[in-house]
Amino acid sequence: MPNALAVPYSFTAVATSEFGQGIDVISGNQCAYGAVVPSTRNQNRLNTAVTHTRIIASEDDYSSSYQAVMSVEGSTLTASFSASASLLEQSQMSAKSFSLVIGTTVQAAIDIIIDPANVTLTDTAAGVLKSQGPEAFQSQYGTHFIGGFINGGEYFATINILFNSAADQRNFSASASGSISEGLASGKASAQFSAALSSFHSSYSLQSLVSQSGDIEHLNSADPDSLITACDNFSSTLKSDTTGGRRMVALGFPWSAIPKVRDILGQINRVGAL
Repeated sequence: MPNALAVPYSFTAVATSEFGQGIDVISGNQCAYGAVVPSTRNQNRLNTAVTHTRIIASEDDYSSSYQAVMSVEGSTLTASFSASASLLEQSQMSAKSFSLVIGTTVQAAIDIIIDPANVTLTDTAAGVLKSQGPEAFQSQYGTHFIGGFINGGEYFATINILFNSAADQRNFSASASGSISEGLASGKASAQFSAALSSFHSSYSLQSLVSQSGDIEHLNSADPDSLITACDNFSSTLKSDTTGGRRMVALGFPWSAIPKVRDILGQINRVGAL
C-alpha cells in the first residue's frame, strides 16, 4: 500500500471533507469528489500523546518553541499546528514578555482504507481523465484523494507576563527562570511562579490563553499547575473517548494508487503522469 500523506487542513476543512474527495497536498485545498471508497475500512485506536512545557524568555526561545510546535504537531496532527501557532502569535510575546507554554497533542484513532486497490473512480472523474488528460484531471481533483482520517485533539495554553520594558523582563527572567523551570519539572510550578511575581516590584500585566482543538479562549490564570492538570485531563479524556475526538488530519493517497487510474493512463500513453 502506498504511504498516506497527512494533509495540513484547517479544522473546518477536515470536518467537512469526505472519503474519496480530491485534495491538493501542496496548497491544502479541497477539490472535487472523484474516488469511490469502500465502507469497510481499518478503524483502530492510537492513543498516543506528545506533551510539552517550556519557558519563552527570549526571541530564540520563541523561535525554537514555534518550530517545536510545528515539528511535533506537523508530524502527528498537522491540522492542529495552525491553531497552536495562532495561539502563540496571539500571546503578544516580545522582548518585554516572559511566557510559559503548556500543551499536548493527542492522536486518538485512525479510520483508513484497507487497500487502495479496492478504490475506483467515479464515472465523471474517469471521463475527465480519459478525455481531457491528467493535467485537467489534477486541476479538478487535486493531487491525492482522501483515504483516511486521524481523530484526536490538542490542548495548548500560555501564561504571558508583559513588562513595561525589556530591562524589567531580563531582570525577571534572570531571577526567576531557574526556579520556575524546577517547579515545572517537580509539579510545583504555581508556587514558584507566584513567589517570583511577588518578589518582583516593577509593574506588569498578565495574559493567559488556552486552545482546545482550535477553540481559543482568554483566561485570567496565573496558575501553571492548574493548566498542566487541565492538559493531562484533556489527554486522558480524549484517549477514553469512544469517538476518538474530532477529525484532525486528512490522509491523502496518490491517484495512481487506484488501478482504474493506472489503466486509463496506460490507454492514453501517459503512464506515471499522476
